[in-house]
Amino acid sequence: MMVPLILHQLFKIFSMKKIIINFLYIIFFGTCVHAQVIPVGFLKNKSNAAPALVTAASFNFSNSNAAQNLPNYYISVNNLTLSQLPTAWTIQLTHRTDESTGNGGADGMLWFFSIPPTTGGKYYTDMHLYQINGTLQFWYNNNYTNTDAIMTGLTQGTIYKLALTYDGTNLRTYSNGTLISTKAINITVKPSNSTLKMGSNVARTVDEFRIWNSALTQAQIIANQNASVYGSTGLMLYYNFNNQGSPGANNTAVTSITDQSGNNRFGSFNNVSLNGGSNNFVTSLLTGY
Repeated sequence: MMVPLILHQLFKIFSMKKIIINFLYIIFFGTCVHAQVIPVGFLKNKSNAAPALVTAASFNFSNSNAAQNLPNYYISVNNLTLSQLPTAWTIQLTHRTDESTGNGGADGMLWFFSIPPTTGGKYYTDMHLYQINGTLQFWYNNNYTNTDAIMTGLTQGTIYKLALTYDGTNLRTYSNGTLISTKAINITVKPSNSTLKMGSNVARTVDEFRIWNSALTQAQIIANQNASVYGSTGLMLYYNFNNQGSPGANNTAVTSITDQSGNNRFGSFNNVSLNGGSNNFVTSLLTGY
């Protein structure tokens, strides 16, 4: 009599365990089916979120009457020399020429790597982007004979979102996401003391100055040219001019341009008044970023 009773009790125990296991199985897989799965690519690090846009601004440089020489008014980038630029890179800049691009007009630089002058001497550039009338030229290797026209047809008052990429062999120029030119060049000279500056010999407004440590693709350029790139991987430098000065106001209390790349390559002002409608923060060329 005892054996059947024991077997009966064991059967009841195993049956109960089976019911519990099945119940847990249903709960577990049912939860997985209905749970919201977030792809890794959509996860956002809140620490990399862009600061709230309080004051949107661009920066204006006035005419320095220094055609074919380096600008008198510029922003000097701290801790970024030509030798620190990798073999492959991208430089992006939104700009608008604010004076005539006719004969003799709009003759000046947008950005340049240069060696400071000796006493009484002139600056000497190693690489720069230059606009003469309605043509953009890229000058490199410390030699004014190494000049390539990379874009033509620039007009006064038009906003251009420029991107130059170099992959170690080819220099590509994009305007508003469209490939304008491809030039095979060999950039070889990289003196360590040649520092980056951004300015202009002519009246010009600039924004969204970015340097990347790789040659971005056309798809990447199109994707980021109409948005903030705050917190993006690969940024070496990022000036967006927002939340720093009030457009057209007295901004003399602002001591530098903030580098939004996180690399602390802040910009120092040189001969800019930071007051009024020129050589100062001005109304943004862009909307929403």
